[in-house]
Amino acid sequence: MHRIAEDIISYAIRNKVEDVGSFAKKIFHPHFDPRSLESKEAAKIVESLKQKEVNKGFFFQIDEYIESKKRKVCKGMLGVYGQLKGRLKAFEIFRKRPITFDCIDYNFYNDFIEFLTFHYEHKRRQEVHYGLKVNTIGQTIKQFRIFIKDRVRRKIIEPIDLTDFKISEEEVDAIYLSSDEIAKIYRADLSSYPHLIEYRDLFVLGV
Repeated sequence: MHRIAEDIISYAIRNKVEDVGSFAKKIFHPHFDPRSLESKEAAKIVESLKQKEVNKGFFFQIDEYIESKKRKVCKGMLGVYGQLKGRLKAFEIFRKRPITFDCIDYNFYNDFIEFLTFHYEHKRRQEVHYGLKVNTIGQTIKQFRIFIKDRVRRKIIEPIDLTDFKISEEEVDAIYLSSDEIAKIYRADLSSYPHLIEYRDLFVLGV
């Protein structure tokens, strides 16, 4: 039986099955004939396991998540999901190893925050800048948490502890016009400048 198990494991490794244990459990029994490993049945089990591995892939699940949201959210939110995927993909390239659900822990969170803060490359106009603002990073972590919880809720992945995945934010100065100021602009006499009336109305409507 030990020899049979070795033959099954060797076959799985040769065929690049990542979950060798699951393959061995599916196919092993005390009277198994190793010669049947070359049968169509064994090949089907290998393909089945490989497909499951693909379906559990991190970025495959992000694509599935975005697809499931297309009829439920506006285009702007789809753009937010796309940005999340792009930042995670950039992080994967930066860290030089694949992102999997198994690797998501507090160390992953810290490394991701550091990457977004100091190393993430993005363009403003024609210039390249590194690092995102605190609130932008906070929104990225917020959407990441929502995505993970969705996959857990659907029983696609095992529960992941996100307690320490803090959503950072900072106060910003909001510049706005009061109702009285908007009313004054709307009532302003522009009879001497009729070409500005249309722009004034559009401005007030936009506010």
